[in-house]
Amino acid sequence: MAVDPSSSGFLDVRTPVKLPDALRGEKYAFVSLPFAEFLPGGAITAENIGVGRLCPVSSVMETEAADAFVQGVVILTKRAKALASWLGGTEVAALRCDLRRRTLVVEADISTQYLMARLNDVQREEGVAFEEGKDRLGGLHFVAVQEDENDEEPAGFWLLRDLDSGMA
Repeated sequence: MAVDPSSSGFLDVRTPVKLPDALRGEKYAFVSLPFAEFLPGGAITAENIGVGRLCPVSSVMETEAADAFVQGVVILTKRAKALASWLGGTEVAALRCDLRRRTLVVEADISTQYLMARLNDVQREEGVAFEEGKDRLGGLHFVAVQEDENDEEPAGFWLLRDLDSGMA
């Protein structure tokens, strides 16, 4: 997992690799889902997430009420299956909003970063809320890939836990 520069006192000088155009989403949305959806008996299960994975929520479950909300990012793209397959073959560790650089970044494997999007002023404020929500739930967050906002089930879904969560 990458070292969180905000907690170590060091400046993060890594430069995210730009995603190939064929894998870029057309739209991104910051969203949230009730924490209860990820608990046993909730609507989100390994059977309905498409490509992806769900991290364990047992340690978060002990400290959080079921009425909390998990922050996430939905990527909308006509190439949803291709992007979900690519993310499925990548060791996705976390999504982060780099608020200084105004970017949305995918942390992958031990040290790789991918630039998902540049953030405008409104998206930057949404990014602040996203990072604050991650902090409240011990780094828990998600990314979903869908073709459009009307899809019943995503092409891919990852429930992630950013162990180095903190405001960037």
